[in-house]
Amino acid sequence: SLVSVVMPVYNSEKYVKESVESILNQTYKNFELIVIDDGSTDKSFEIVAELAGKDKRIKFLKNDKNFGVSATRNRLLNIAKGEYIALMDSDDISFPERLEKQAAFLSENREVGLLGSSVEIINEDGKKIGAWRYPKTHDEISIEMIFNSPFASSSVMLRSHFIKGFRYKDALSVAEDYDFYSRLSTKCKMYN
Repeated sequence: SLVSVVMPVYNSEKYVKESVESILNQTYKNFELIVIDDGSTDKSFEIVAELAGKDKRIKFLKNDKNFGVSATRNRLLNIAKGEYIALMDSDDISFPERLEKQAAFLSENREVGLLGSSVEIINEDGKKIGAWRYPKTHDEISIEMIFNSPFASSSVMLRSHFIKGFRYKDALSVAEDYDFYSRLSTKCKMYN
């Protein structure tokens, strides 16, 4: 199955190269990486443009101005062609087996439309300083959702047919993920 990895970029020159490379170095090979620069004013655009010039798996686009994360994520979702869509932030790093493990889980669990994972927290030097654990099952996630967002955005993989018609609310600049997951939870099973 084709996996579309979607990454909005805004002023992340310190981290974006490592972030993109963590996707290019995945053990799972059938993916496209779609990156949209959302009007960065630092060197982010140049860094990604150079990487895209060397690797045809990267589709690189630029917003005319800064539209914000919700609008940029929606544009990414509209372009993505994959059966599965992996969310990725430009200041995070994926483990090499991430896409392989998540695609395998989704292919075995057809009712799951949103899949996340626990995450390791690293500092600016890439040193592990902690971890976040999330509830696993749909029922546990639903309870957690009353209080907090039960997913780490950069760990999320979506089954594309479940999110048809689902988009981020452009008006939201905070909690846009939480709102998106809450609405999606009525449509499919979720798992971490």
